[in-house]
Amino acid sequence: MSLTKKEVVAQLAEAQNLTKTQAESVLVFLSDLIHLEISQGNELLLPNVGRFSIKARAALTGRNPR
Repeated sequence: MSLTKKEVVAQLAEAQNLTKTQAESVLVFLSDLIHLEISQGNELLLPNVGRFSIKARAALTGRNPR
């Protein structure tokens, strides 16, 4: 089961004593930061969360099932 954005915001707000609006702002900021860093070719490491980067890989060959 995965959490929705609304559920993450609610849990973040409760855990950090923030309003839901403030918690959503934090989540949006973090998302924008990750996007900005990886779009510039940088790697972003968030301890206990994960490593974010863009990795080039070869294209897959498609197959027509007919």
